[in-house]
Amino acid sequence: ARGVIRSELLGSGASGWMADFGEALPCDGIALHAAQTAPCAFHNQYPAEWAQLNQEAVREAGLEDEVFYFSRSAFTKSPGLSTLFWLGDQMTSWDKYDGIGSAVTGAVGGGMSGFSLTHSDVGGYTGANLQLLGLSLARVVRGKELLLRWAELCVFSGAVMRSHEGLLPVDNHQIWDNDDTLAAFRKYVKMFVALRPYRRKLMDQAATRGWPLVRHPVLHFPSDPVLLADRSRLQGGLGRIRQFMLGSDLMVV
Repeated sequence: ARGVIRSELLGSGASGWMADFGEALPCDGIALHAAQTAPCAFHNQYPAEWAQLNQEAVREAGLEDEVFYFSRSAFTKSPGLSTLFWLGDQMTSWDKYDGIGSAVTGAVGGGMSGFSLTHSDVGGYTGANLQLLGLSLARVVRGKELLLRWAELCVFSGAVMRSHEGLLPVDNHQIWDNDDTLAAFRKYVKMFVALRPYRRKLMDQAATRGWPLVRHPVLHFPSDPVLLADRSRLQGGLGRIRQFMLGSDLMVV
C-alpha cells in the first residue's frame, strides 16, 4: 500500500491529499494479516494504522516537509500520525448536532482531546433531496446564507480553509453561483490569509506544546463560572456555549 501512495500520488506530483475513511473496519467476514487479532479488537487501531501508512510513505520519499495529508478517522494516538484532520461530513444544514453547529462542537471538543489541527468543509457535505411522484420527502441542501456563514466560521475555526461543493452539487448553493456570493467568499478568503502570521504562530505552539488552534475559552479563563458550567441543562449545567477562541487573542461568538 505504501508503494501505491508513492507511485500513484507522490509519483504523479501530488503534494497533498485526503486520506479518507479508515473508520469502518467490519467485525465479520474479513481476516487480518495478523491472524491472531480479531477484527473487532483492531477496529479502533485501524484508523491509526491507516494514517501511519500515509506517514511512512511520505517519510520514505523524503518529503515530510513538502507533503501533507488530512484524515477523518482517528484514535487516541492519531494526532502524531496525521498532519491534519477534518471534522467529518456535516449535513448541509444549520443543525447543532449534524450541521454547522456540530462543526463548532467538533473543533472545540477535538482541541480539548489533543487534536490541535482541524477544519471542516465550507458549507458542509452530506445532504438529501428525495422526491416521490413530485412530492418532496426530504430536502437538506444549503442556501446562500448557510454557505457564507460557514465560510465566515472557517476563517477562524480551521487550520486550513477548504471549500466543498457537497454531496449534491446541483442542489447546493455554490461559491460561483452569482457575483454576490463570489465577492463575499473572496472577502472571507482574504480575512483568512490576513491571519496567516497569527495562525503560523499558533501552529508552532501546536507543534511544540500540543496546544490547539481552536480553544474552549475555559483554557484561558479557567475561573469563569459560565464556562465552568458549560454542560447541557439535562446534565445540570447552564447550557452549552457557542463560542470559541482562535489562540489566546481572538474570541469568536
